[in-house]
Amino acid sequence: MSAVKYILICTLVAPITLFSQSNNSIFNGGDADGFALDRQSLNVNNAIFAGASGDGYDVYKGEIATNSSIYNGGVADGFVKINFTRPSNSDIYAGGSQDGFSYTVASLISNNDIFTGGSTDGYVVVKSSPTASNDIFAGGFGDGHDRRNVGLDPLPLAPRTIIYVDSTANGFNTGESWLHAFKELRDGVQFSNSSAEVDTIAIARGTYTPTATTSRSAGYLLSNAVEMYGGFPSGGGTFGTRDPIANKVRLSGDLGEKGVGADNSYHVVLDPLGGDTTLLDGLIIEDGYADGIGITGVGAAVIGVDIIHLRNVSLRNNYGVSEGSTIFMFNGTNDLILTDVELFPAPGSHPTQIFVQDGKTTVNGTVQIHDE
Repeated sequence: MSAVKYILICTLVAPITLFSQSNNSIFNGGDADGFALDRQSLNVNNAIFAGASGDGYDVYKGEIATNSSIYNGGVADGFVKINFTRPSNSDIYAGGSQDGFSYTVASLISNNDIFTGGSTDGYVVVKSSPTASNDIFAGGFGDGHDRRNVGLDPLPLAPRTIIYVDSTANGFNTGESWLHAFKELRDGVQFSNSSAEVDTIAIARGTYTPTATTSRSAGYLLSNAVEMYGGFPSGGGTFGTRDPIANKVRLSGDLGEKGVGADNSYHVVLDPLGGDTTLLDGLIIEDGYADGIGITGVGAAVIGVDIIHLRNVSLRNNYGVSEGSTIFMFNGTNDLILTDVELFPAPGSHPTQIFVQDGKTTVNGTVQIHDE
């Protein structure tokens, strides 16, 4: 931060009305708000707003533009606003035990900002239309990003319906954008399982394993209905330009010594009972090794009791000792949908590659089972 030219120490406990421009200032609230405003217009640059037990910055009916400022709320919100319009660039909003940033009936343009909430939400919005680019949203024990009734450009942050996976990403590993994509698919799947809002996972080219250990029981456990799309290039891309052939995404069960099946996952993908359809599109599922007894002898690529749709999927080198060696669906209450699927079974695998127990199988396009 550049040298401080003006320092204004405030202990405001009630809103005030003003029109102001502030540069290199410090607003420090003792037990109340670091800065409280009502019906004002403010331009702020390189400022620090710190509230000890109140809000770092509190605005009502205001219009404000800030750059490279820090809003730090002690045990309340880092920044609270109601009924305002503002652009924000390279700011930090940190809430002690509440929200890093919250506002109502607002319009926000946000670039390169950091929003962190201590034990609640990193970002809370009600009835707003923000535009966000390259931002970080991190909630301690609450939501990293929580929006209600929001229009947002670009997606996905309102709420986070899409998360991103790219093994070459070097961002903050939060999955909220290609820049900050999860490096491991297993982290993206775990996040989607814990969030009812996430319904889509976009995956860049690469080979992904379900665990960093050698536990053969590990697989991609899809506990929520989700759509997983491969075919994106390293660094990310759009859905309109993705190419699963040029940008191969491999979900691999090869955990231990490469090329040795006996230490691979029993099942690469596990789809438990949930009631909704799970879609896997533009992926290669390979190297599952179901050589056990009972369920560990079937479904080397996919085992499930839910409705699952495989589209533009290649199942390669998956080995099972019993019927349904590659795909096994049981309980008889759910269905398997196959659209343009190829199977390349592992040598010696049971010849009945697909088994659906009492359920229904729907085939769209072609399903090709190749020789070993």
